Amino acid sequence: MKKILLLVPLLTLLFHHPVTAEPIETGEEFEVKDIATKSFIYNSLNFWIFRESSDFYHKKYNANSVMPDPMEMKDIRIWIKEVKRQPGSFEYTHIVRIYLPFDGIILNEKIKMKTADTLIFAVNTDYIAFANCSNPHLFEKTFELLDYYHKVIEK
Repeated sequence: MKKILLLVPLLTLLFHHPVTAEPIETGEEFEVKDIATKSFIYNSLNFWIFRESSDFYHKKYNANSVMPDPMEMKDIRIWIKEVKRQPGSFEYTHIVRIYLPFDGIILNEKIKMKTADTLIFAVNTDYIAFANCSNPHLFEKTFELLDYYHKVIEK
């Protein structure tokens, strides 16, 4: 009987796979205005921003190449909001919304357009320092794109 009682929790731990639900937002959303903090957040998300933006432009415009002009940090806007999570869980801790005003995006080395994109990510700040390591599980658990908004300003 004691063996069965010990096996039940062990089997539960082995076969239980937590499901990540939609993050529940709490608190107020605030804009990050401090340039050092904004740079840290942007640079931490840079890999995902570039990947998601490139994928979006490849799919939407059938672009073989996507080359954005460089942006100045003062033009990028970032908002952050805390999310509710259970203690000790591996869930996301914040929602980060990033506004990117692309003054020039060159598609297929000839089409230049001015656009404004907003990317919304769920972020687990507990693991952000490990996000650029080679462990693919930390990549998946640290950031998730929730939404992507795109507006063409000038073609």
